[in-house]
Amino acid sequence: MPEEVVQALQTAPKAKGAPVAFNNNHVPNSYPVDTTKDVGEIPMSSSSTPTGAKMYTVPIEIAPGRQGFQPQSCKSIAG
Repeated sequence: MPEEVVQALQTAPKAKGAPVAFNNNHVPNSYPVDTTKDVGEIPMSSSSTPTGAKMYTVPIEIAPGRQGFQPQSCKSIAG
């Protein structure tokens, strides 16, 4: 490496580190565990469509959002 590059690198100002601690109010630090279900139990439901196909619905748990908003979602599979 050329000497002028080495000197420039040695005299370059040090970068300031970002603060380690921060407050993130919209991401939960913990999530409650539902102990009423067995480990691996999937709370799904099944039904039949008017054409006779079997439909399975699996709820997807989502952590509460900002200002108490609770999103609801599920995956439905027909076959």
